[in-house]
Amino acid sequence: MKVGPVKITPREGLNLRLGIKSSMNNLAQLFGSLFTLYKFGNSTLEYSEEFVSDNNTQIRLKSELNDPLLDFYRVQLQNSGIADNDFIDLINDSPLFKKQLEPLQVTIELFWKLAKVYFTDDTLPESKERTGGDRFAKSLEFSSNLDIIDCMFLNNANQLTEEGKNLLFNLITNQNLPDGGLEDKLRRVLTVFSEETIYKIRLDEGEIIFQQEGIYSKLVNGDTVDDIDIEGAVGPFRVLKSAVSENFNYYLGKSPQDGFIIKEGLNDALTQYLKRVNTSLNLSPKSLKVEAQKEVAEGEYPASKDPINLILYGPPGTGKTYRLKNDYFPIYTTTEDRLSPEENFQSVVQELSWWQVIAIALLEEGKSKVSQLIDNRWIVEKQRTQKIKTLSNTIWGQLQTHTILESETVNVAKRFSPLIFNKMEDGEWKILENNVHDQCPEIIEIKTGVDNFEPEPGKPVKRYEFITFHQSYSYEDFIEGIKPIMLDDGEEVAGDLGYDVVPGIFKELCGRAEGDPNNRYAIFIDEINRGNVSQIFGELITSIEKDKRQGKSNELPIKLPYSKKTFTVPSNVDIYGTMNTADRSVEALDTALRRRFEFIEMPPDLSVIRQEIEGIKVSDILKGINNNIGLLLDKDHLIGHAYFINVKTKEDLANTFKNSIIPLLQEYFYGDYGKIGLVLGDGFIDKIINQNKKFAPFVYEGDEDRYKQKPSYLIKEVSAEEIMPAVEKLLNTPSEDMA
Repeated sequence: MKVGPVKITPREGLNLRLGIKSSMNNLAQLFGSLFTLYKFGNSTLEYSEEFVSDNNTQIRLKSELNDPLLDFYRVQLQNSGIADNDFIDLINDSPLFKKQLEPLQVTIELFWKLAKVYFTDDTLPESKERTGGDRFAKSLEFSSNLDIIDCMFLNNANQLTEEGKNLLFNLITNQNLPDGGLEDKLRRVLTVFSEETIYKIRLDEGEIIFQQEGIYSKLVNGDTVDDIDIEGAVGPFRVLKSAVSENFNYYLGKSPQDGFIIKEGLNDALTQYLKRVNTSLNLSPKSLKVEAQKEVAEGEYPASKDPINLILYGPPGTGKTYRLKNDYFPIYTTTEDRLSPEENFQSVVQELSWWQVIAIALLEEGKSKVSQLIDNRWIVEKQRTQKIKTLSNTIWGQLQTHTILESETVNVAKRFSPLIFNKMEDGEWKILENNVHDQCPEIIEIKTGVDNFEPEPGKPVKRYEFITFHQSYSYEDFIEGIKPIMLDDGEEVAGDLGYDVVPGIFKELCGRAEGDPNNRYAIFIDEINRGNVSQIFGELITSIEKDKRQGKSNELPIKLPYSKKTFTVPSNVDIYGTMNTADRSVEALDTALRRRFEFIEMPPDLSVIRQEIEGIKVSDILKGINNNIGLLLDKDHLIGHAYFINVKTKEDLANTFKNSIIPLLQEYFYGDYGKIGLVLGDGFIDKIINQNKKFAPFVYEGDEDRYKQKPSYLIKEVSAEEIMPAVEKLLNTPSEDMA
């Protein structure tokens, strides 16, 4: 059976990462290593593995890639005299293995758009490597931009040329991009890839958000363009400066006096290139609507409003998840310039690990015993959202595993970087500031940033979580569950394996909302009926009711089974879900849950489909299909407008029927092609009469003639040229030449 592709996937907006401070250099080595891995990785590649060095977790090239990599560059290694082990060391010293995840994402994803890079362990937050010096295993998902570059390196036999392989080898070993024919081609292509990147620079006259064409426009008019951010370059702008300094931009050079300049002899070429860049940017317009989000967030859903429990339901393709992201996410998104210092403090603490919080608390306290440290504002705020049952044990464990090796009062064998704490003879703990400056200086930056809070205009701050229910999703993931931790032995050793009650995503969100009563928070649950909702919500099914929330007239506290603590759902937490009514593989929502939610039906919206093809409205095609489905099934199995919203040509229409509509109908009707024929007509389905068919010779006592009377059905291969007559039959509006 032929099947079609998956329908158009809604794409989330990119995180512009304008505030990331980590730098990126050695771009030649980064590109050479990345492209080499692309030659081994198909579309994705887990390229690194973890190992421990000097008590730090580090990463290196996966061992099974070493030999293929050496074989790939065998000729170049022999010609250069570089030993195999030395070459592997060069690879492992490249930014792909030494740099933090976030600057890699800025460079590879936003600047060049060559790949997605992420932690292989998808439970790790993207900020995991900001502190401590640890590096964790990463994976790559390569983009089609690498296919474009690949074409430059291939010969007529579709094989990598020795010239191309020599260039890649030189990038890895010499770590620069020299001038030359193939080198200049690569430089030009990478420059084109970076044109859509968005940058930020802060000058004396204020902050400017711009793209590279903004630099080009000034330069071709004879102006000089400043490249010095008065507060220090951040985000993609740091990468752009490195690209220019390392000769990775085809048109731009750098002058100590003038900042960005046009490379010698390229004035006329840049003038023409600027026009092409403007045309390209106009063909794919993008806009930022931060201000509109602020207004909606403030005015439409105040914190005092009654809580919302809402499910959007309807057949596939009606825009349920799209509506969540476009209509509801902005309501629960604030920008940093609207945060009070206290709200910023809460937002910062939420992102920190326990050892970071403890370190900052000790910086404030100087010296402190654990019993006193518990009352520090950083610890109090972290505990408010985490609600760790054995808080003292957690603090003891973190202090001891990050204690300096020279300590005479702590005997824990297993320690982790950074090593910044020590315990005094009197039982007080102190933090060694010199060690902090050497091993994790960002701790001081975080504390200073909170103490001297200056909001960054436009930086989004989310007050929501987005999750998808599935058959394995559990109460422990959503509310709370028992997870293993490292406990202390009395007050001296924290080496035994223990367990603690860890909050799930909804309970953690409730903790944030409880501490921020002036703002609304939300959890968005996509495909809510794919999980066992009664099991996931547990006893909270009752307490999410509007009148049983915290502070309401019928407030109903419940005791959670793991932590044994009393819990109520804050009134400023809203719950949204989406539900696909046509999916028969999901759990049904029981009556108890249904009465606690409001439901908004999202039927197909014909008004958003405005295009016509050869005089036939595309919306009429969808209407005709759904009228027939409604007669044979019900409205829960209609087809949504998203399937047709981008259909503009006969080719689009033929592909949509072949790859989307017919496979969906096969699912709806369990392969009953007769009913599919009633929906689409004989322009799409052939009915085959079998009366003259002869079976294979076999003695059979049954009535074989009865089977011959049963017709067969065949899906037609409808081409772009045949699609309009088939559609006219579907609509019962045959053209004159068909009459």
